[in-house]
Amino acid sequence: MPMKLKYNFRVETWAEDRNHHPLQSQKLCFESNGVDLLIELVHDEARQVCGIVVYVPGVQLPRNEEGNLYLPSFPEETARAYEAASFLVDLLHYQTGKGVLLEWPNGPDDYLPETPEDRDFREKLVIANAKIPHSSGMLRGPYDLSPPTVRRYFQVRTALSIYTDAARLSDPISKFREFYRILERFFGSGDKRFDSRVAEYLGRFRSDVTKDQITAWRDLRNKCSHANRNFTTSGDWKGLNEIRASLIDLQETARLLVENPPQAQEPVD
Repeated sequence: MPMKLKYNFRVETWAEDRNHHPLQSQKLCFESNGVDLLIELVHDEARQVCGIVVYVPGVQLPRNEEGNLYLPSFPEETARAYEAASFLVDLLHYQTGKGVLLEWPNGPDDYLPETPEDRDFREKLVIANAKIPHSSGMLRGPYDLSPPTVRRYFQVRTALSIYTDAARLSDPISKFREFYRILERFFGSGDKRFDSRVAEYLGRFRSDVTKDQITAWRDLRNKCSHANRNFTTSGDWKGLNEIRASLIDLQETARLLVENPPQAQEPVD
């Protein structure tokens, strides 16, 4: 029996759409690993996105030995729905300055038959609805989830996720370390020519980026990540000032890479 699984995600964003009435939903399609997902953005009274509903179509419910329908755990479908919602929230955060998944289901919230003759199947099923809280750690206004924009940022979804994870942090040490991961994502790490390769690529967009600057960022990143010698903590005033002095520039560079990735898509691990 083909079913459409429904997943509800509660989100908090600054994404608002003045073209939609309060409490009205906005529909869009999203492709994930060859599956066309139907997405609904739910708006609150202020026309801000407050929820994301993901429908995974074409799911076959199996039958047991007695021929009765039963519900498996749907791990692949649940992961697909979560990854789609998480990507959209990251994109909303990237565009508006705030996007957090507050809670998400660990299984479908509802099961919708795709053919009219299957509408009475619920008599034989028990519907589960469990929630897992999301532990989360200024650009306010309109957003863009048009198909070209979604396709474009989906190509760099991992880097986008790293960027928004960093943007949500408040302490400069963690923030610097996370933004530096964008450089590692696109250029790898441990290569003796890492600093030169990064500087050479960024030089196409910014004339002020040098190999010495990348080396300095790498040294700062090590101070943020390791605690054996020459490291920085929240109680180190001089070290914190050094990080703060470079943090804005590193964040701008990380965003530049998300907007202008070195490859057509991210490296394949």
